[in-house]
Amino acid sequence: MTEYVLYNNPAEPPFPFDLVRPHLSWLPAYLCENTLYPAYNLVPLLDTMLVFARARTASLQLMPMWDHVRTLVKKLNKVLDSVGASYHRIELVPRSTGRFFITCSHSPRFNWNNSLTHQDVGRNLDYFAPGHVTRGPSNTKCYVHFVDSDSLNIIISEAVMLESLQNPGVRENFLKFNQSRETLFTTTMTRLGLNY
Repeated sequence: MTEYVLYNNPAEPPFPFDLVRPHLSWLPAYLCENTLYPAYNLVPLLDTMLVFARARTASLQLMPMWDHVRTLVKKLNKVLDSVGASYHRIELVPRSTGRFFITCSHSPRFNWNNSLTHQDVGRNLDYFAPGHVTRGPSNTKCYVHFVDSDSLNIIISEAVMLESLQNPGVRENFLKFNQSRETLFTTTMTRLGLNY
């Protein structure tokens, strides 16, 4: 879905929502039961769902969430295998930075290299402006946050240098890209039967 919606790549097989959804009746209760209060551990689970349904190329999580996410990934991959959709299997990719990626095993966009630049990481995360990581106050930034409306947890956060948005064409693409992501995320959760 990300490949088609954000990158205009029709070659990637669509995610089989109609086959998968009947096997996810356990999912809403699972998410509730495995979310602590405050819901800081909800974000890795929601990110996993977005990657699972191919609405994101990847998600980057802190290593303490590994077991929490791995349990859900195993259950989701069993569902994919049971309906003959193993092409969409997801996997966890550890990094030496104390973090790990969640991605699709067959993602055409994910960069599997061990040594990634900030720009590479941003591309993996479907950022509009990958690499806009700077230190110092001289670069004023615009921040984009995607928030779960129930828990008010930030699912995705991206910084974009304001100077790059001075160009009207870039600014228009920026707005269109983020509107597409918002629609994609909301539609994906609805098609999975989730109220996030």
